[in-house]
Amino acid sequence: MTILISLLTGVSFFFIILYFYPKIEMKFMGKFRYRLEWVEDKFDKLFWGKYLTQNRLYLISFGPTFLFFSFGYLATFSVGLLFAVPFAILFGVFGWFLPWMVLSIIYKLYLSKFNAQLVDSLAMIANSLKSGLSMLQGIQVVVKNMPNPIAQEFNLLLSQHSLGTNLDDAFINMEHRIPSEDLQMVITSITILSETGGDLTETFETIMHTIGERNKVQGKIKSLTYMGMFQAIILSSLPLALGFALYMMNPAQMMLFFTTKLGWALIVLIVILLSSAFYVIKKIVTIDV
Repeated sequence: MTILISLLTGVSFFFIILYFYPKIEMKFMGKFRYRLEWVEDKFDKLFWGKYLTQNRLYLISFGPTFLFFSFGYLATFSVGLLFAVPFAILFGVFGWFLPWMVLSIIYKLYLSKFNAQLVDSLAMIANSLKSGLSMLQGIQVVVKNMPNPIAQEFNLLLSQHSLGTNLDDAFINMEHRIPSEDLQMVITSITILSETGGDLTETFETIMHTIGERNKVQGKIKSLTYMGMFQAIILSSLPLALGFALYMMNPAQMMLFFTTKLGWALIVLIVILLSSAFYVIKKIVTIDV
């Protein structure tokens, strides 16, 4: 009778897994495809696409996950399997989000550098228009005299236009690539003036003044909020530093945090409280303009 029940249970689990497997596979494959497409899109926007082969794409997307999982497991294997597996999973989760974090930071720095160069580029185009050159010739001046990334972006715009794309559509494509409020204001002005007519030089000078004043205000706000963020980082890292110091003084007592259920519960509580405190402080000191 016991063998029959075990057999029926095994068959039931088999058919349940067989029924839900396509949905599970579709969800996981969708996550993997989204990760690959996201990484490839970020490399294209950073003009690194020529260095990205298929093998490198897979390595960058999933390599850190396996690397950190293996490191977490091997580093804690001697303590015991019960501790090594959760620790390895925790490291693997960090490795899964690591490419997203690194590429997001790099892309934000890319956008920040682009916005910093936009005012000088507008000044070049405005001076070119004053001297009798056309918009395209003014953009060519920017490509020749400005450094990357803005030279790359305007060069791509010129390439699209030379292949038959309308100039307004090329500007709109540039707006889709670069999520910048300053650039959006510039492109909107160019699009409207190309349809209604107007003085682009005067418009560019007005936009330059507006962007410059807004950058001054944002700079003052950032300088005032850096102290709050620094305090949040220090306060959040103090318990970790204290725990490390106590471990160096009395390792046997501190290992109770990792070898008992109460210790694991306290670690989870500490992580939740520290994350909540950091999030609250960040929301307080962050000011959107």
